[in-house]
Amino acid sequence: QMNLIQRLEKSVALYWKALSSLKAASSHIHSLSFQTEFVWIRATFLEALLSIVVARNTQYFTPPPAIAQTVAHNTRDPLQKFGHVTNQFRKSVKLLKVCEENYSILYKSAFDADPCTLEQLEIMQYMCAYIGYSLETICFTTSQEALNIPTQSCYPESAYMMSICRKIEREFETLPSESMKTITNVHTATILKEIEMAIKAPICMPRFFFQVRQNTTIKLSMSPFPRLAGENILVQSGHNLVVKVEGVIQNSGAKPCFYRSIESVQLTLTSQLLTPRPVDAIKPAINDINTLVQTTKPKREFLTANFLLSLNQPSATNEGKQWQVTLEACIIDENGVVWNTPGPKK
Repeated sequence: QMNLIQRLEKSVALYWKALSSLKAASSHIHSLSFQTEFVWIRATFLEALLSIVVARNTQYFTPPPAIAQTVAHNTRDPLQKFGHVTNQFRKSVKLLKVCEENYSILYKSAFDADPCTLEQLEIMQYMCAYIGYSLETICFTTSQEALNIPTQSCYPESAYMMSICRKIEREFETLPSESMKTITNVHTATILKEIEMAIKAPICMPRFFFQVRQNTTIKLSMSPFPRLAGENILVQSGHNLVVKVEGVIQNSGAKPCFYRSIESVQLTLTSQLLTPRPVDAIKPAINDINTLVQTTKPKREFLTANFLLSLNQPSATNEGKQWQVTLEACIIDENGVVWNTPGPKK
């Protein structure tokens, strides 16, 4: 029988070990990007929960210092009178928000995932956000607004995970309502019960972790392109650069468009100035970063687009500048949803 800290520490260690194995098994031919991201976010989520438990335990044997009241008065933050535990909880809230954001990024990158996997990612994001919201209500004077609750749970896995979230919500409702915010053992015990519910529930690994029923890739080509790797493309001062983009959409699997199909592709061309500006330049004549966005519809799995890149180098002082041009592609499905796929990036 291990206590809560021991279970969390062992779980985190096993997840990091699994992440190392997945990275070792991944290759450019058979990429395991979704699997590695999923395991990494889960490990960081458990680490955030571990930091909460450790901070709560230190509340027992490390009372607030005598200067805590003065610090709370000077900073106009009444919760500082409870000592270091306030700042530790606030750091944990930030870690949980990072995990919530990472779940959202992973969701947007899973264009080929099945609907059940997407529901699970959405509910995992909500569970992470709700525990962070519960902790935020006791360690911040003002908390964020109510969270958006996922409405869909059409599959047994997602319905089970949503039931765990409902239990966490009911546990949060037992917190005492007070006019002045305090951090007492009653508050932290409620947070620990929420953590127990979150980690005791068996995690349902998404189907997309093991099986890919559709595989969509986009291959892009830009012109002009350097003849040799690392060679620069010369543009005369005062001239614009025309960038032509061509791409091919490749679909593989039992059914190429089993879950969703590509309606259009959003191309983003970014040019960034690499050469440092002179010290005496008061008002720069050009912008350091320029971004151009264009949406194109593929025809017979082929897409093309043209960009007119204005480098704006009218004066002799701006000659010899180096720019880095980057191209990224996002997929827009038939419902108008933008998917930030892991690639391509040129």
